[in-house]
Amino acid sequence: MKTKRGTSSIEALLNHLADESQPLSVARLYALSNLERDDLAHVQTAWPDLPDDRRRAAVRHLADITETNFEVDFSPIFRLGLKDSDPGVREAAIDGLWEVEDPALIAPLVKIMQEDTSEAVRAVAAGTLGHFVYLDELEDIPHVQVVPALQALRKIIATPDDSLEVRRRAVEAIAYSSADDVPTSFAPPMPHRMN
Repeated sequence: MKTKRGTSSIEALLNHLADESQPLSVARLYALSNLERDDLAHVQTAWPDLPDDRRRAAVRHLADITETNFEVDFSPIFRLGLKDSDPGVREAAIDGLWEVEDPALIAPLVKIMQEDTSEAVRAVAAGTLGHFVYLDELEDIPHVQVVPALQALRKIIATPDDSLEVRRRAVEAIAYSSADDVPTSFAPPMPHRMN
């Protein structure tokens, strides 16, 4: 059962994030770990109204915390960040999800890699798909769930008009696969001569 104390700490954190006159407190961000359902719903409602730079900084800090502290779980915040209007938030959210092994993330990551308006976000999504390709090789997740990622990565690699950085990250991601048709090298397209 959710406690009043939990609710008040989330409310205090959201007020803190909304107040750009205060330096962002990284320590307060730990309140976003292991959220109860009601607290998560409250964060989801308030999140879009927070200033872009505060959302961006908060998610970047959460991603950094996740790299060093395995007891926290900010994955619901990262999933929320995947649909954020700010590309910096989306990029940091994808970074934060790097260790998450849930195959349900494959479809949204493929969509982001293919459609996001930010090249940097598309590139980090392509790179993160490599984590699932690796899990497939270890047989930690069913191969059928990774097939859409492999198909999308191959398509990106084979599209010379696509961003070089996105294609490079796609090659790095698919390199975890032992499939026979995985490219062993990547040559960028020849530049067009200017007339």
